[in-house]
Amino acid sequence: MNWISNWLNRKLSSNSLRSKMANDVWGTPKGSNGNTMLHSQGISFTLYNASGGYVVELRGYDAKQDEHTVSLHVIPNKDDLGQSLSHIITLEMLRK
Repeated sequence: MNWISNWLNRKLSSNSLRSKMANDVWGTPKGSNGNTMLHSQGISFTLYNASGGYVVELRGYDAKQDEHTVSLHVIPNKDDLGQSLSHIITLEMLRK
């Protein structure tokens, strides 16, 4: 049984097999520079510090209309930042 363990260790030590197994397990292909290549469009946001609160700029891509969308939201200082961000992101995802 020790020979099976040695054989498996030799096979797993090769980088090509390890990366292939990682892609099969995690489902995220790696580019030539090692970065993850995602094939879907997501939402990105920028948080700006403003007088009396924050401004959140959300950017996304609408594949149905083939256009980029930008929306702005204001979060007052009195509101919880994390809760407000989660509400904004949920709202934007429901609009899709």
